Amino acid sequence: MGKFATFTRRAALLGSIGIGGGVAFGYYAYRKPYANPLLRDADAQSAVLTPYVVVDASGITVITPRAEMGQGVHTTLAALVAEELGVTLADVRVVHGPAAKAYYNAAIAQDIVPFAPTDEGAWAERARRFTAVPAKFLGAQITGGSSSTPDGFTKMRKAGAAAREVLLVAGARLLGAPVAALTLSGAGVSDADGNVATYADLAQAARDIDVPDDPALTPPAQWRLLGRAQPRVDVPAKSTGTAQFSIDVRLPDMLYATVRMNPHLGGTLNSFDATAARQMRGVKKVIALDGGITVIATNTWYALQAAEAVVCDWADAPYPADSVA
Repeated sequence: MGKFATFTRRAALLGSIGIGGGVAFGYYAYRKPYANPLLRDADAQSAVLTPYVVVDASGITVITPRAEMGQGVHTTLAALVAEELGVTLADVRVVHGPAAKAYYNAAIAQDIVPFAPTDEGAWAERARRFTAVPAKFLGAQITGGSSSTPDGFTKMRKAGAAAREVLLVAGARLLGAPVAALTLSGAGVSDADGNVATYADLAQAARDIDVPDDPALTPPAQWRLLGRAQPRVDVPAKSTGTAQFSIDVRLPDMLYATVRMNPHLGGTLNSFDATAARQMRGVKKVIALDGGITVIATNTWYALQAAEAVVCDWADAPYPADSVA
């Protein structure tokens, strides 16, 4: 995969985490991968390779390419990486990745093949592999269809395994010990005498180490995390009200919009009178839509109130009004 490139602190994870002297690891199954989104603003102070595992002075961060929609996918994807690194879930931070084609879902199209999900025959597996080709071409970062784990099962494990191998080599250089005598933990890489190479030092040392294309994966018989119940990494923030959702985002000069549509499905809008709405506090604009109107205002409440104040002449529904008709 070549040497590491560099990136700025503000470019990493769209500002979700600050990385000082960081290095990121990952795995691509294709010869010409999409560009790494963490390379958009590169400088000489930090290092990045691929989008799945970031190492900096504060430790290990797992970047998950799928949205957490309540099924625990962030925990599952993080566990895939932590298993290969040989650390616990408590030793890693989990952050949702930025929007990028590099995070395309290769498994989302597998449901179109004419084989049952439990069919592991040669033809079924060949058909599923074929669907990854158009999926990559589309570059769609999709969450859904129970595809997150099938898509990430090998990808995330290889990202963790590659990071493990590089970190151990970096630790061997820093500690002057053979790789076989080293262990990886939440504190860093340590030798038999208790000497520890911290992640801050490991990240810098890793910049000159080639990342393996096909690292060895941990056999299932040695798994510590996979196949066992794990604490959900998203629960603490959701339980304490500190989790950020899209509705929590505030940007400079941000405006808010709401829509009001024909109450009859498929019905259109003959005309509307927004005279009163446009005079209401905070209202910026009222716009006609195909079948309704939208109001843009300085906050949600103003938008909702103004939308109700618009006088709409709705067209009849395109279907009969009652059972008799």
